[in-house]
Amino acid sequence: YTLDGIIKGDAEKVSAGGRNCNYPVIADYRGKEIITWFDNRMGDYRIVAAENTGIFWQDRDLSPMEGNSVFGQPVKYGDKLFIFWENRSNNKSRIILLSPDTTVAAPLIRPVNFRSGVRASQNRFDFTWNLPDDASGIAGFSYSYGTSPQGNPPKKIKIVAAKRNAEITVREDGDWYLYVSASDYAGNWSQPAVFKFTRDTVPPGKVVFTDPETDKNSFLVSNTFNIEWTAPAGEKSEGYSFRIDPVDSRPRYTLEEYAERWRVKKPAGRISTPGNSESFRNIDNGVWAFTVSALDEAGNLGEAETYFFKTNKYVPVTYITNIRPVIDALEQVNIKIEGRGFSVGGNISSVILDRDGKEPWDNIYYLDNNEYSIKSDRIIDDFTVADVDEGMYRIGLIHPKRGLYFTKPIIKLEPGGTVKYGYFRTDGETLWKPAGKQLFSIDSGKAVFWGLITLFAVVFIFSAVRLKSVVEEGRRFRKDIDAIMRGTDIESISRKERIKKMKKRGISLRIKFTLFVIVIVLAVVLMVALPLGRFMLDTQKRNLLTGLKQQASVLLESLNSGATSFLPASNTLELGLLPDQRTAMSDAVFVTITGKSSGSGEGYDYLWASDDMEIYSKLDSDRIIPGESPLKDSITPLIPGLEREINEQAVSELSEYVEQVEKLGEEARRIAIRGGNEERLTELQNSIREYDSQIQKGIKAIGKTIRSYPDFDTESKVIEDRTFIFFKPVIYRQTGDKTYYKGLVRLGVSTARIIDEIENSNRILIRQTLIIAAFAILIGIIGSLILSAIIISPIKKLMSGVETIRDTDDKEELKTFSVDVKTRDELDLLAQTINQMKDGLVKAAVANKDLIGGKDIQKNFIPLEKIGRGKKSTGSKSSENIDIFCYYEGAKGVS
Repeated sequence: YTLDGIIKGDAEKVSAGGRNCNYPVIADYRGKEIITWFDNRMGDYRIVAAENTGIFWQDRDLSPMEGNSVFGQPVKYGDKLFIFWENRSNNKSRIILLSPDTTVAAPLIRPVNFRSGVRASQNRFDFTWNLPDDASGIAGFSYSYGTSPQGNPPKKIKIVAAKRNAEITVREDGDWYLYVSASDYAGNWSQPAVFKFTRDTVPPGKVVFTDPETDKNSFLVSNTFNIEWTAPAGEKSEGYSFRIDPVDSRPRYTLEEYAERWRVKKPAGRISTPGNSESFRNIDNGVWAFTVSALDEAGNLGEAETYFFKTNKYVPVTYITNIRPVIDALEQVNIKIEGRGFSVGGNISSVILDRDGKEPWDNIYYLDNNEYSIKSDRIIDDFTVADVDEGMYRIGLIHPKRGLYFTKPIIKLEPGGTVKYGYFRTDGETLWKPAGKQLFSIDSGKAVFWGLITLFAVVFIFSAVRLKSVVEEGRRFRKDIDAIMRGTDIESISRKERIKKMKKRGISLRIKFTLFVIVIVLAVVLMVALPLGRFMLDTQKRNLLTGLKQQASVLLESLNSGATSFLPASNTLELGLLPDQRTAMSDAVFVTITGKSSGSGEGYDYLWASDDMEIYSKLDSDRIIPGESPLKDSITPLIPGLEREINEQAVSELSEYVEQVEKLGEEARRIAIRGGNEERLTELQNSIREYDSQIQKGIKAIGKTIRSYPDFDTESKVIEDRTFIFFKPVIYRQTGDKTYYKGLVRLGVSTARIIDEIENSNRILIRQTLIIAAFAILIGIIGSLILSAIIISPIKKLMSGVETIRDTDDKEELKTFSVDVKTRDELDLLAQTINQMKDGLVKAAVANKDLIGGKDIQKNFIPLEKIGRGKKSTGSKSSENIDIFCYYEGAKGVS
């Protein structure tokens, strides 16, 4: 009903729709209407309060407790509102007081990407904070930052309670402060939590070196020494980064001149030593550059300072740093030993392969028997091991002056020729991804090779054509001489014109012959050297790549074993030491180990240990927290598929063994707890060990795969100067867990050294080929000159003889002249022919004289008048007879 003048209007629903909403009571508190009642909405009676927001009524449960809560009553006392009700539980009744919520605790701020109280050089600072306990619950947070220690963020919620993090970017050095306040659902704001952080991007200054003791020639008094320096002025240095570089193996200048010529190289930027000195032990003779930069606590690398010094007192020592085993086609183990002291002060006389390092030796090899070769003071090669019993072996070296040196167990030989180096586990076959095929590819080496072959073929054909023309020219020359001697025309050209043309010579026959020999020798040398050199370079390239892959596999196996041991217990200390094994492989660039998150993160790619210089570019933050920093690199997209493949294979192959182990383990635990048959317990334990052995073998077989990114192909014709990432999954079983994939070990391997070796070998090959070619050309020139002299000297004699015959007017004078050539070849036959022609010319000259004399006589005795038939001559009155001589020249001579 309506009381006019008092209540008018429509009814408004206050309750959200419970059942049995009874006994409403209204109160006015701080200008707001609050109604309380109790209802049976959730099965038990609850005290519910509704607040008029001005737009709608918002209700919430005030009594989240066991039992029935009834007869709620709001009471305003002073300026505060209290709510009372009766709670009935377990046949007991009690009065409950709900006091007002007027305070909220401040949050606790924590840094994310830097250390608290430590200067940082980055621009972005990430923070997180906790969720304070509050009776009303935290609604959200507000934050701000500035340079004053006292600040207050605006009382307006910027971040909801679920987020609780902030990213602050500052561009100026100095002290900064973050202010964070919390707000609860009662509308209370906390006092601001203040966190101080400092940005520092100013690097420290240069260090100052203390000169070590030197001799009168400015050499250090010993090759074992300390170099000390003092910290730069200003702030305290956190540590120092240094590098030492060889400058010259044979000192030729003063240290000041070396300093002027030297280009300063900065250290790596990591703390190499926290102290102000560094020790060196028995370093090589020569000139050295020692560069130091200070690092402050913000990580700023100071300006580099370089100290130059000379050493000349190296004490020869013998040691081994690395071995490179390779198995040939006959399953013989060929070992390359790298180290120091193999030839200085005498060659290593014997190499020992022994299991216990004590006499008598298992196997000993002698240099005098050519059972190995010493390539240099650092390399022993051609060391072939055959017919050796399986086992773990040490390598020993016997030096004639320095005695015996032995390694720890370093190589493992197994049946069938299998050899291992380093950590000894059963080595599985490495599987590699197939390389993607290209539509076409161009091998620059092959292109150059076939280009040279084509060039040499053209030269050979040209030389053959020229040789043919030389032979034909010699034949024509012989015919021309014959024609000249006979006095006939030379191929329809007059004798004078032909002789004139012959005198106009071009390049001499000697030069032509020499050039031809040079071309032939050079073509032969290059055609032999290039294919052989290419084959040698391809073989070396393949061997280097194969050796690199084998070393990476061995090192990765060792790292994976350590990760398998330490990841289950989250042993960050031991995991942090694993990357140090990288020093056993000179081509290794970094080691990174990832596994399951130590917090609530999903996946198994959280960083646990790494010595990667570029690790921060693969993280979302500038701070590394072991087990909490997710890693993202080129391998990350491959991990889900690898994880799924391993888990599915492991469950498929090992589930039967796992079920048996769990079943037998449960039975063994019951017997151990209750006591009973000890014999049965022992039997169960033996069975469990057998099944565990099968499980471990299965896990080892599943995890034997070693992959690389990008694909590492040992048969590749082109080697890129890049870092290949070899990776191997960490697999182990935990009771009750069907996930076997637990992490990944990444090993970065650089091909820079291999490329340098191949380029160096290529340069050596080119240099040796040029030397051999030059030597061959020199021999060819000398030989061609000698041979041309042997050939041309008789030709000159022939030419001189022909010129003598040509220039002698009275050929009868040539009666005693002859052309003498003692070559017993075609030139000798040509000389005989010329002599025969000369004899013919002499006879012709004699006959010509007789003919001329006969003509004179004939002229004197022929009548001046013609004598007719039957008449007497009137030319003479003598009655004597006249003898008439008849002279004729026939084809066969003169009659």
